[in-house]
Amino acid sequence: PRFVELFVYETTDFTGWTLQNFNDGGTSSSHTTDLTPLGIVPAGQFAYVIRFGATGGNEQSFRTWFGLSQAQYDAMNALAGPSPNVNGDDAV
Repeated sequence: PRFVELFVYETTDFTGWTLQNFNDGGTSSSHTTDLTPLGIVPAGQFAYVIRFGATGGNEQSFRTWFGLSQAQYDAMNALAGPSPNVNGDDAV
Protein backbone atom coordinates (compact mmCIF):
# COMPACT_ATOMS: atom_id res chain seq x y z
CA PRO A 1 0.00 0.00 0.00
CA ARG A 2 1.04 3.59 -0.57
CA PHE A 3 1.00 5.83 2.47
CA VAL A 4 2.75 8.70 4.20
CA GLU A 5 3.75 8.43 7.85
CA LEU A 6 3.90 11.75 9.69
CA PHE A 7 5.58 12.09 13.08
CA VAL A 8 3.80 14.74 15.14
CA TYR A 9 6.54 16.59 16.99
CA GLU A 10 4.22 19.03 18.77
CA THR A 11 0.48 18.66 19.39
CA THR A 12 -1.04 19.71 16.08
CA ASP A 13 -4.53 20.62 14.94
CA PHE A 14 -4.70 19.40 11.34
CA THR A 15 -7.82 21.43 10.57
CA GLY A 16 -7.32 23.08 7.19
CA TRP A 17 -4.10 21.17 6.40
CA THR A 18 -3.71 19.17 3.19
CA LEU A 19 -1.26 16.66 1.79
CA GLN A 20 -0.50 17.28 -1.87
CA ASN A 21 1.63 15.50 -4.40
CA PHE A 22 3.17 16.80 -7.59
CA ASN A 23 3.74 14.21 -10.29
CA ASP A 24 6.36 14.07 -13.02
CA GLY A 25 7.93 17.45 -12.26
CA GLY A 26 4.59 19.27 -12.44
CA THR A 27 4.14 22.67 -10.83
CA SER A 28 0.55 22.14 -9.73
CA SER A 29 -0.84 19.61 -7.31
CA SER A 30 -1.87 16.32 -8.90
CA HIS A 31 -3.71 14.90 -5.87
CA THR A 32 -4.75 16.45 -2.57
CA THR A 33 -6.02 14.90 0.67
CA ASP A 34 -7.67 17.03 3.34
CA LEU A 35 -6.08 16.26 6.73
CA THR A 36 -8.88 17.94 8.73
CA PRO A 37 -10.40 14.55 9.74
CA LEU A 38 -7.23 13.80 11.74
CA GLY A 39 -8.28 16.56 14.13
CA ILE A 40 -5.84 17.26 16.96
CA VAL A 41 -2.99 14.75 17.18
CA PRO A 42 -0.93 14.78 20.38
CA ALA A 43 2.84 15.26 20.36
CA GLY A 44 4.87 12.10 19.95
CA GLN A 45 2.28 10.21 17.89
CA PHE A 46 2.21 9.25 14.23
CA ALA A 47 -0.43 10.05 11.64
CA TYR A 48 -0.93 8.01 8.48
CA VAL A 49 -2.35 9.14 5.15
CA ILE A 50 -3.21 6.07 3.08
CA ARG A 51 -3.72 6.15 -0.68
CA PHE A 52 -7.03 4.70 -1.78
CA GLY A 53 -7.74 3.34 -5.22
CA ALA A 54 -6.94 0.39 -7.43
CA THR A 55 -3.19 1.05 -7.66
CA GLY A 56 -2.65 2.38 -4.16
CA GLY A 57 -4.67 -0.05 -2.09
CA ASN A 58 -6.94 0.98 0.76
CA GLU A 59 -7.39 0.65 4.49
CA GLN A 60 -7.85 -3.11 4.16
CA SER A 61 -4.58 -3.61 2.27
CA PHE A 62 -2.81 -1.37 4.82
CA ARG A 63 -4.19 -3.48 7.70
CA THR A 64 -3.27 -6.72 5.94
CA TRP A 65 0.26 -5.53 5.05
CA PHE A 66 0.99 -4.55 8.67
CA GLY A 67 -1.03 -7.35 10.30
CA LEU A 68 -3.41 -4.96 12.07
CA SER A 69 -6.86 -5.82 13.36
CA GLN A 70 -9.72 -3.45 12.65
CA ALA A 71 -9.58 -2.29 16.29
CA GLN A 72 -5.85 -1.56 16.05
CA TYR A 73 -6.38 0.38 12.83
CA ASP A 74 -9.28 2.34 14.33
CA ALA A 75 -7.04 3.35 17.25
CA MET A 76 -4.51 4.89 14.85
CA ASN A 77 -4.45 8.46 13.55
CA ALA A 78 -5.18 7.37 9.99
CA LEU A 79 -7.24 8.46 7.03
CA ALA A 80 -7.45 7.53 3.35
CA GLY A 81 -7.47 9.84 0.37
CA PRO A 82 -6.27 10.35 -3.20
CA SER A 83 -2.84 11.48 -2.04
CA PRO A 84 -0.16 10.11 -1.83
CA ASN A 85 -0.32 8.95 -5.44
CA VAL A 86 3.39 8.74 -6.06
CA ASN A 87 5.78 6.23 -7.53
CA GLY A 88 9.10 7.31 -6.05
CA ASP A 89 10.12 10.18 -8.30
CA ASP A 90 7.33 12.59 -7.36
CA ALA A 91 7.21 15.35 -4.75
CA VAL A 92 4.90 15.28 -1.72
